[in-house]
Amino acid sequence: MSQEPEFPKALSDPMNTFLDLNEYMLDGIDHVRYVLSYSFWFGSILALLSLGTLVWTLAEGGLSWLHLVLGVVAFCSAMAAYWSHLERPFFDDYRIFAWALHRADGWEPHPRVPQGRDPVSRLLAFLSERDERFELLLERKGEKLVRNAEIKGHSKKLHAFDAFFSAESPMTMSLDKPIPEGVTLLVRVVSKATVEDVAKLKADAEDVLRGDVSLNQAAPRVMLLQTGAEEFPDEVVEYAGKNWMEYPRTFDSGRYDWSSPVELIAESPSGIYSFGNCYFG
Repeated sequence: MSQEPEFPKALSDPMNTFLDLNEYMLDGIDHVRYVLSYSFWFGSILALLSLGTLVWTLAEGGLSWLHLVLGVVAFCSAMAAYWSHLERPFFDDYRIFAWALHRADGWEPHPRVPQGRDPVSRLLAFLSERDERFELLLERKGEKLVRNAEIKGHSKKLHAFDAFFSAESPMTMSLDKPIPEGVTLLVRVVSKATVEDVAKLKADAEDVLRGDVSLNQAAPRVMLLQTGAEEFPDEVVEYAGKNWMEYPRTFDSGRYDWSSPVELIAESPSGIYSFGNCYFG
């Protein structure tokens, strides 16, 4: 990790200190995960070798200091492997939530709309600025971006989206901060959003996410982009807030029943984005 946290600041500004500590953890958490993986495999192999050698030497002769050393090595190695196995899921899950907190730290309530030939292009440029997963994956796997896509869901029905993108995280250690997961993006554009628009997008996205297992191995983000009004009607915001999508989601450590909202984003004629809700997962 790069530096020690400034403890005096914690007494006057605990929120910023909390965010700083999260950044320190992100700097080193992948190294910790690699150490845990190494401890598990090396500890398991060393425990088996030590135990095998102990059994073989006992069969050859009586007890000696060598047998005691081998027994201690086998026991300690087995415990290191066991504890590494227990802690790995925590660090896998923590890495996901820590990155979400990292994205939340840079959130703005009314950011400027980037340049682009149409609303979808501008939204994609905005997401590239705000979501490190989407920025990297779009650069490396841009061919996976589909405009005016029709995606088959679990029900075998085709659902139309103005933009669709899905890619898993690359397995590489060359990045400064390796992204923890891929991202799946489903975007639909409307002029003025209604409750029915949100309900239909929710149902269609759930059907798609349940239909293709590979899609929920990346973080799903489902967005309703409004282009004809700066603010969302109160009933639309209330419906989206009370009716989250439900689908299976896969992290490194296992498969979960997950939920997330349809994200409401409005592009105003004045050149700013307004949000009906916030989601950083």
